[in-house]
Amino acid sequence: MSNAVYAAARARSQEIYLIGEERLNRLVECATVNDAVKILSETGFGKSVSEAAGADYESLIAAEKSALFDFIRETCAYPEITHYLLAKSDYKNAEAFIKCKYLKLDADKLTDVSGLIAKETLKEKILKDDYDELPKHMKDALLYADEAFVSGTATGAGISAAFEKAYFADICEVSKKNKYLSDLYAVKADAANAGIALRTRNYAYAKNQFVKEGRLKEADLKSLCEEPYDALLGKYGRGDDKDFLTRAITAAKNGKPLSDFERAAESFAVEYVKRDKYATEGALPFLQYCLYKLADLANVRIILSGINGGADKNEIRKRLRAYYER
Repeated sequence: MSNAVYAAARARSQEIYLIGEERLNRLVECATVNDAVKILSETGFGKSVSEAAGADYESLIAAEKSALFDFIRETCAYPEITHYLLAKSDYKNAEAFIKCKYLKLDADKLTDVSGLIAKETLKEKILKDDYDELPKHMKDALLYADEAFVSGTATGAGISAAFEKAYFADICEVSKKNKYLSDLYAVKADAANAGIALRTRNYAYAKNQFVKEGRLKEADLKSLCEEPYDALLGKYGRGDDKDFLTRAITAAKNGKPLSDFERAAESFAVEYVKRDKYATEGALPFLQYCLYKLADLANVRIILSGINGGADKNEIRKRLRAYYER
């Protein structure tokens, strides 16, 4: 059995542990976080963390994400998929550690689970200014942050933007090795560019944060920053309120938050891989499972934080990302 066939079989076997629509609805209806945790236990969610954690739902999510990443490292037959899925955690952790180096913050509250690089290894290298063996784009962001902190020009938004741009440059390169990843990256890049353009309507600022290799080019970025909203709807609106760019422009026109646009953009990956739901060959079955599981993690956080904060049940449902359907 080839590694790819084995990985696909393992991924398909794990789908029985995905949450699914029925459990998601039950979770939303829970009165307390503890009630929701009991339902999650039916799928073994966060099983490495004691249920005694109670309202500390973030520890459950972190445990489940760590288990997923372990599964990807051990099973994935496609290095580019492993890189694409895990790299974001590395960049989040690198940003956290560089801020902790200068601001003496508590890293445990800022970091994600380990991605491609073990957290302790990354922490040690950053605290010792030992960047040579780190990924090129991460190294560039770290050097930028060092200079900004030393010169006194650092801002939280500026540092975050540098690491976000570095992350996109990193996964842009790896996404070119796989058609599925290339398609996913293009939409991810477009969402980032549209979001910054429509939130700021400042072309000079947005151009500095522009993410390359998406479908939207710099000329489109300028239009999104400067042209009237009705003109933008005529140029970019697809006439379909499910299209995330249409939603973004409409929300900005009406002076509303871009939350619906964000939900649609973040749901795209799952909707995309569901187009060939019963694929059995190649990279797709493995990628499907991983994206379904990441959607589960996002939805569990949305539901549990909503319950914890006393949010209306219908509002919680509106925030949910696309999910696995049996």
